[in-house]
Amino acid sequence: MMAFLHLYLKYTQPLFVQAIMAFKSLYEAKTVKIHVLGQKPDGDLKRPFKSGAGLFGGVYYPFAFPRCR
Repeated sequence: MMAFLHLYLKYTQPLFVQAIMAFKSLYEAKTVKIHVLGQKPDGDLKRPFKSGAGLFGGVYYPFAFPRCR
């Protein structure tokens, strides 16, 4: 998709954003924060790392586990 936008349509903004997002996600990675940036593994950085909710995690779980009374 990026190749189509860049080569055929001469549209460069998504290519630039994709390059920037790679560095942003690397900077926000928990292992990079601990080992490269030297932050102490306390709180959110303590292992084992919690997995994210995913794309539909916030919407799915209220309906998956209804309250039993």
